[in-house]
Order: sequence, then structure tokens, then C-alpha cells
Amino acid sequence: MADVYSDIDMKLRKVSGSNDISKVTDDSAINQSLLSLLNTSQGERLFNLKYGTKIKKLLFEPMDILTANRLIQEIENAILNWESSRIHILDLKLNINYDTQAYDVSLEYQILNTQKTGLFEIVLQKV
Repeated sequence: MADVYSDIDMKLRKVSGSNDISKVTDDSAINQSLLSLLNTSQGERLFNLKYGTKIKKLLFEPMDILTANRLIQEIENAILNWESSRIHILDLKLNINYDTQAYDVSLEYQILNTQKTGLFEIVLQKV
């Protein structure tokens, strides 16, 4: 089956034997996009001020179930606003890790118009 989605590799790896930048496809392209989305604060992109999330602000709130629920809501809203044309959320889990003062996020999704699923994982913590 042909690739549905593709993007340049944000790690800027070269295609062997040429000076071209390699590409990522399907779930790798979507995971790269999700990483960018969740690491961008709203107002950070000059020509698209609504793009991004309020996750960084929430990470400085008390580490409790209320903040965890707000983070889940923020992630779901960001995906609905910016990635809903490509993916459907199958499962979103967020675990509070008090030892590392971080939130472990696991997102399982289906790539729309395909039978493919993907898994995206990220650790959210104050920086």
C-alpha cells in the first residue's frame, strides 16, 4: 500500500548517496507532527497564533489528578483542532510519575482512510 502521509525528516537526515533530506511517512510523519504540536505553545507561531497548546503552562500547576485531566483535555483539543483530518484517537492515557515529576502520555490512534494504527508516546515535564 502506498504511503498516505509524508513529510521531511525533522532530524534532517540525508538520503544515502545524495544530498536530499530523507522523508518520514505515515505514522512516523504523524508522530513528528504530534511532537511539534504538543511542544508548541499557543502564540509561539507568528503567522498562526492559535496553533499549539497550553501544556507548558499546565506543567507548572500542582501535580495532581485535576492537572492531569486538564492536560488530557488540552491534548485531545489540540488533536481535534489540528490533526483530526488525519487521525482518530483510539486511546489516550496519561500517568502521573511523581518520582520524575513528569506525566507519561501514550496515544494510540488510527490513520483515517486506512487500516493503519500508530502509537505516540511523550514525557511531559517542566524544563
